[in-house]
Amino acid sequence: MDANSKRLKIFCLISLFFGLAEIVSGFVLQAPMGVSIMTAFAPMAAGVLSLVLGVHGARAANVPSNAQKLRTFALVITLLSSAVTGLGAYLGHGPSSFMYICAIGTLLDAMIVFSAHAVKRALDRA
Repeated sequence: MDANSKRLKIFCLISLFFGLAEIVSGFVLQAPMGVSIMTAFAPMAAGVLSLVLGVHGARAANVPSNAQKLRTFALVITLLSSAVTGLGAYLGHGPSSFMYICAIGTLLDAMIVFSAHAVKRALDRA
């Protein structure tokens, strides 16, 4: 496994664990903060997207030829995550802890897109 594939796998595993943290934070933070269920739904939705991308990406990172399919899938998930981040900002009436949690997840998803592109480019050169 080359360095780009390892980097992709590491980003996918980080995204997987951060997705779990987003789901838990959606449940845990809503009670003490007194926010509506729709505001707390944003990090849970982003967490599910990051979790799915992390699991799919960690499995696909083992085979470098799957990088093209993973890049397309990760791009779709990143766009959906950015929409959920905007929804978290809108429903939270501005920047809130939920929006920041979603934004970090979106950045991790974008890093997977860039890493998958690097793996694909290295595979094309070889």
